[in-house]
Amino acid sequence: DVLSNGKSSRMYGRLVRDEGLFSEIDAYVTGDYGEGLFVVSGKLNKGVSFEKAEASVDEELEGLQTVSDDEMDKVASKYETTFVYSQYKASDRALSLCYYEWLGRTEWVNNEPELYRRVTTERLREVAAGLFRPEKGNVLGVKGI
Repeated sequence: DVLSNGKSSRMYGRLVRDEGLFSEIDAYVTGDYGEGLFVVSGKLNKGVSFEKAEASVDEELEGLQTVSDDEMDKVASKYETTFVYSQYKASDRALSLCYYEWLGRTEWVNNEPELYRRVTTERLREVAAGLFRPEKGNVLGVKGI
């Protein structure tokens, strides 16, 4: 979320708005293709080299090692607000209950924002330092889409 959740995120702010390298960019963890697979995807603007874009993304990933407490609080507050509104309708609440039952953690439905806030700035920095290293990455570029 620090990297790419919304227009105030790091990647959107720098790579889309400020530098104009991408028209859109996203980063997320997926369980679909491999447990814990972290994906960054984006669409380059015309005239931007793939190498420049890749280097800029790498800088953003490295930059997670400098995330501040204020940034973490901002992201957690945004998540909590989104969560509260997502539980407004009975059908959405029921879907959440089903999801957590499927995970075997029904009790989490009531404390998801609290669990989210347990991620500390120090832990994020530590994980980023261990995960986002050049030898651990794979890059795929597709032209003409």
